[in-house]
Amino acid sequence: MIDKASISLRNIRYEDTDLIVRWRNSEAVRCNFFYREEFTAETHLKWMDTKVKNGEVVQYIIEVDGRPVGSTYFRDIDRKKLSAEYGVFIGEDVRGCGIGTEALRLTLDKAVSELGLKHIIARAIEGNNASINCFLHAGFTIDSTIPDVECSDGTRVNMVMMSIEL
Repeated sequence: MIDKASISLRNIRYEDTDLIVRWRNSEAVRCNFFYREEFTAETHLKWMDTKVKNGEVVQYIIEVDGRPVGSTYFRDIDRKKLSAEYGVFIGEDVRGCGIGTEALRLTLDKAVSELGLKHIIARAIEGNNASINCFLHAGFTIDSTIPDVECSDGTRVNMVMMSIEL
């Protein structure tokens, strides 16, 4: 296990593009996303310019002792409903060490203290037990399972919908 105190979040920067592209294109990350197309620098820069820059998305880089290992984010932020969707991925080979759980806790703290959010939803592919268990451990509840959802590559999966009230 990694010491929780060594895990931190910082705001994403344009300079993180190469890391994000590498992480999102790794099979370990890609197979747990609904969008599975090749991720390019152009894709990421468009995301930064059209989503992050205007505040529709708030994205962080997860660091362990200052070393970037993944990303966590809120998307589809609704400032009137005080809600958003949460997402996370660990891009480096440090899965199973508690980083995702601590990053989720840190990100939920920011949801309340910095963004004033009250309701967070999350989606996971059924069978992604590490993510689902992480969410449940943090207090999320499973709201439903939507069968036969098509991923961007044509793969069909069941989608587990979860939420938490903060």
